[in-house]
Amino acid sequence: MQRPNLNLSSNCVYNNFSGEGGSIGGYGIVSQVSSKAAQCCRPSSGMLTNLVIHSKPNTHLRAAASMILSVTRASATLRPFRPRCLLPISFRRPVNFLVRWRAMASVASTTAGGVERKTAPYGSWKSPITADVVSGADKKLGGIGVAGDGRLIWVETRPEEGGRAVLVKESENSGDKPIDVIPSEFAARTLAQEYGGGAFSVFDNVVIFSNYKDQRLYKQIIGGGSPVPLTPDFGGSLVRFADGVYDPYLKLYLTVMEDHRKSSLNPATTIVSVNVDDETIQDPKEVVSGNDFYAFPRIDSTGRKMAWLEWSHPNMPWDKAQLWVGYFSEDG
Repeated sequence: MQRPNLNLSSNCVYNNFSGEGGSIGGYGIVSQVSSKAAQCCRPSSGMLTNLVIHSKPNTHLRAAASMILSVTRASATLRPFRPRCLLPISFRRPVNFLVRWRAMASVASTTAGGVERKTAPYGSWKSPITADVVSGADKKLGGIGVAGDGRLIWVETRPEEGGRAVLVKESENSGDKPIDVIPSEFAARTLAQEYGGGAFSVFDNVVIFSNYKDQRLYKQIIGGGSPVPLTPDFGGSLVRFADGVYDPYLKLYLTVMEDHRKSSLNPATTIVSVNVDDETIQDPKEVVSGNDFYAFPRIDSTGRKMAWLEWSHPNMPWDKAQLWVGYFSEDG
């Protein structure tokens, strides 16, 4: 890495400053106790060697002076250091000096990344490590399903597309890129319980997913046209769906619904069914209700029973949750 070309210069004001300790503005008090101190003013030395900092000046000045000493000793590229003594000085006796150091970086000095060094107020400096650089490091994968042909489907979050969550399908040939299942104006992400998760479900060649922008459920035929909405537009993210499963016997989609229309602080959570075969958009039908939270509705192999978890305030699911099993009526 190229060494920054620092050009250090200083103004030294020597005085018989009799008081001990303290600092005045950008000034710090340093002392030297013998004639060896004259070495620091030798034009040929180009080095600071014998400065000693009093213990009472403030910490910032001590740190700055120590830094100047370290850089001066270590760098072979520094210009010779020649202090300008403004007053006559005698080194025959101990003397105090009032010194103001000014370290100036050359305008041409740059960092390794080619960014010009600038001085800025605290908290306002610009970093080359931006949020886009951090978040754009790699894609994130989440959720998984199996299509009717046995190939995998998953959610791929893409930083280069603003974090859009894309449903993709495994390619037929090994080594080929995965195939996008949903169009670019859609994103498979749910806001249920704020954390999200369980944004899609697959059966045969059909995917049911929650769209991030409007939180509606959509049906997408893999390799087909545009997604078809299954639930009404409730206005933004007022009604959210997550963790759904398809019942092939009743032709229904069972899912957790979180309704914020009456209260955003305490939304109503239920398990509902959605008809996926009907071309008309209908309100979801309530199947299970009465508790604060529901999760993991699952259908048995006969399609006649459903199991689910539920819990209530103030418990978390790992503290106290109940496993229920219910039977479907003839009309679902």
